[in-house]
Amino acid sequence: MTFGLFAEKPGRGHWARPLATLLAGILALGACAPSGAGSAATPAKPAAPTAVSASNGQAASGAPTGGAQAGGATAGSVPTLAPLSPSQTVKYAASQSVSSSGIFIGVEKGYYKEQGIDVEIVPFSSAAEMIQPIAASQVDVANADTGAGIFNALSRGLPLRFVADGNHTEPGHSSLAWVVRKDLSDGGVIRDLPDLRGKRISPIAKGSLVDSLAFRTIEKAGLQPTDLDIEYVTFPDVLPAFSNKALDAAILTEPLVTTSVEQGLGVRWRGMDDLFGTFQSTLIMYSPTMTTQRQDVGKRFMVGYLRALRDYQAAFNEGKDLDGIIDILTKYTTIKDPAVYKKIVVPAFSPNGEMNVQSIKDLQQWYVDHGFVQNPVALDEFFDTSYLDYGLGVVGRQ
Repeated sequence: MTFGLFAEKPGRGHWARPLATLLAGILALGACAPSGAGSAATPAKPAAPTAVSASNGQAASGAPTGGAQAGGATAGSVPTLAPLSPSQTVKYAASQSVSSSGIFIGVEKGYYKEQGIDVEIVPFSSAAEMIQPIAASQVDVANADTGAGIFNALSRGLPLRFVADGNHTEPGHSSLAWVVRKDLSDGGVIRDLPDLRGKRISPIAKGSLVDSLAFRTIEKAGLQPTDLDIEYVTFPDVLPAFSNKALDAAILTEPLVTTSVEQGLGVRWRGMDDLFGTFQSTLIMYSPTMTTQRQDVGKRFMVGYLRALRDYQAAFNEGKDLDGIIDILTKYTTIKDPAVYKKIVVPAFSPNGEMNVQSIKDLQQWYVDHGFVQNPVALDEFFDTSYLDYGLGVVGRQ
């Protein structure tokens, strides 16, 4: 997964060598430091779409019927909404990553089609490439990380809104983890956090979420950054650096965490969930046009997204149709071996799409304190939960 890790990438080229088996499986959970400009758009309150009663099929204006009550849908029911007519195309900016599970599953299971939405998956190699197109409404939806770049772009008037959980870390679900070189772990050289003193570590890229997690780990260990040798080594170069004993520890993402263990190069030492609990990693963003002119489409999209997230959760948390969900993910993501999904630690998604706004505020403050963000923004104005509110009114809460 990438978390806006390319704000700065001073790589270690002399360590690099062919790593096709590693690179083919790198799992991007989010995006990289974006840039963008424009005037902020104020989202209009989405109107309730027409619903069709499950009992008689008659169109009804207002809140969805067919099992929906004041608090949402009844347990196990999904009210039938009249599909948009004519159907609407939603362009989704995608990396080949598990972070887009809610899109891939929803497309394959027809959840968006049922809403009258045709999802056009627009491939991007990184989220840095997504920011300008979504700011210009050339694409409608994207999944963005929380690197310093996104906050700097917002301060320049990036006209976007955050509408749902893109993925997050919670106990038992952290695709990011500290990996320690195996010989140092086996020899007892690195056991507890204070053992990082004097070691060469990699926070991957300056101004990234991973960078913040690395420095917060150092603080938790009771150390100062000057107590360690900090080298910014990119994801692909970390395992060769372990092999050459040029690096002692790094924060890695799945499937590189698992690959390092299977190749005997590293040991999964501390998951970010172990160290920091629950925090937001990426966010679903809507374009300006989506939030000002296509609110009904945005609401229908959220219905399909929530249904897909619940299939993901049921598969990876409860084992329901796990093989079927993995088949979908192998079709769309860079991880083509189904067995890998049962080894790696997959990211978490809220079944209700809820966002951890406070963790985003805390992260922006960390960037401010460390000089990566000069002009912090009032983040509350960029979060719009009206689409989630409507989607939950249709599918109910879990």
